[in-house]
Amino acid sequence: MPIVGIDLGTTNSCVAVCRDGRIEVLENCLGKRTTPTFMAISPEGEWIFGEEAKDQATLNPSNTLFNMKRLIGREVTEKCIQNDKKYWPFKVVDDNGQLAVKLVVATHTRLYTIQEITAMFLKHMKKEAETQLGESVEEAVITVPAYFNDQQRSATIEAGRIAGLKVKQIINEPTAAGLAYEPESRSAERRMFLVYDLGGGTFDVSIIQSEGNSYEVKATAGDAHLGGEDFDEQLVKFCLEGVKSTLGTNVGEDPSSMQRLRTACEQAKRTLSTQWKASVELEGPDEEHGYFRQITRTEFEELNAPLFERTMDVVRKTLEDASLRPDQIDDVLLIGGSTRIPKIQEMLRRFFRREILNKGVNPDEAVAYGAAKYAAGLAPHGPASPPLIFLKDVLSFSLGLEISGGKMDVVIQKNTTVPVTKTRLYRTTNNDQTNVLITMYEGENELARDNRKLGEFRLIGITPRPKGQVRIEVEFNVDENGVLHVGAREQEGKVQKEITVNTCLNRLTDEEIERLQKGL
Repeated sequence: MPIVGIDLGTTNSCVAVCRDGRIEVLENCLGKRTTPTFMAISPEGEWIFGEEAKDQATLNPSNTLFNMKRLIGREVTEKCIQNDKKYWPFKVVDDNGQLAVKLVVATHTRLYTIQEITAMFLKHMKKEAETQLGESVEEAVITVPAYFNDQQRSATIEAGRIAGLKVKQIINEPTAAGLAYEPESRSAERRMFLVYDLGGGTFDVSIIQSEGNSYEVKATAGDAHLGGEDFDEQLVKFCLEGVKSTLGTNVGEDPSSMQRLRTACEQAKRTLSTQWKASVELEGPDEEHGYFRQITRTEFEELNAPLFERTMDVVRKTLEDASLRPDQIDDVLLIGGSTRIPKIQEMLRRFFRREILNKGVNPDEAVAYGAAKYAAGLAPHGPASPPLIFLKDVLSFSLGLEISGGKMDVVIQKNTTVPVTKTRLYRTTNNDQTNVLITMYEGENELARDNRKLGEFRLIGITPRPKGQVRIEVEFNVDENGVLHVGAREQEGKVQKEITVNTCLNRLTDEEIERLQKGL
């Protein structure tokens, strides 16, 4: 039974597998190797996915879902969610601390959590793969952006489990893409390459050192809310005022018209990657009245210049974290559909002072390809198996806990190789103290409150003694998926407690996952 590699993308998804020692990217039922990450529920209550769901988005906007990757593992109060909600045609709500979407079919309203929606799409991809392979698919390696936090990684694993998949491992997208990289020289010489992964909704940079079948991530950085969707949105905002003055209506208040405008802007962006001009058109109430605007490549580049520059800031930060100069990078690997934008390529060529960037792998398929290559090493090894992959990935955020004065005490530094376990000793701060609150955070800021809170627990029943005489040992363990587990104990006593960090997402129990599996 094969272990598939799944690239669960913001705008498109892809599945690959190793068969007879070769990696194959699987086609869907339409004969295409990538599937739009769209899903919709029809007026009759039937779920549809991929191309079919995307094609009917303008007719059924409020019940057509996309950008789920931008929602998974997040909270409704986050600034990025509040901003994106203005442009999504579907309703995003808070369901007892979890993000959910509200769908209305006929007179019935139902809430679906983001894990449920993501699970439905994963189950669809699972069925498509089974059709192509002619056998059951039960296990998968799923990729996530390198800059996904603990909460987002855990939610992705839950979605996979709800879909009926045993998630063998979560690996970072730029790392997976790096596994698809094959230098011109196939020798075992050591090479240092940078993966620039700009997709539909997320952006990552990783610097990887390869030597034969060994890959070691030296540093990673990124932005989990930056990608092609944001470039589309700049065009949408640019066109909105013109549409309003031409048609005399506020298109922003009409989900169907907004979806048509968004689709037109996305197509214009794609056209501008190969042409100097593109047009954005929107039908009006009759043939004589409609919106037409020609967009030049220069205008598009000016609209998005701050966003493009943000990606270069991440490149600089990653090099700094790896203690490397641009001239020490042997190759720059372009991954993700947005790397087709000419201005992006121009900025990278100028920064690295090279005429040629590595386009040797398909930017839309490389992540799934690498995930399948890694998955093959997790399957039972046979004579037709590919060479084993030795991979060392790193932690994307520093992990620590809050100490006196509200400061963040870092237990595990960012870019530490995972899996990893670190312990830290603390002393009680009050006389006769019998309990201690342990609050975990991830981030790089000095004050804990300025970082992301992962969770907290209280160690109760410690020996009452004068302050400073009781020592508490706290253990942080990050597994191969990048998920944090924390334990604490009184060093000389019998009191101890261990948890898998229960983030604000209210991690699902096995019973809840089983119940949701039955509901799909």
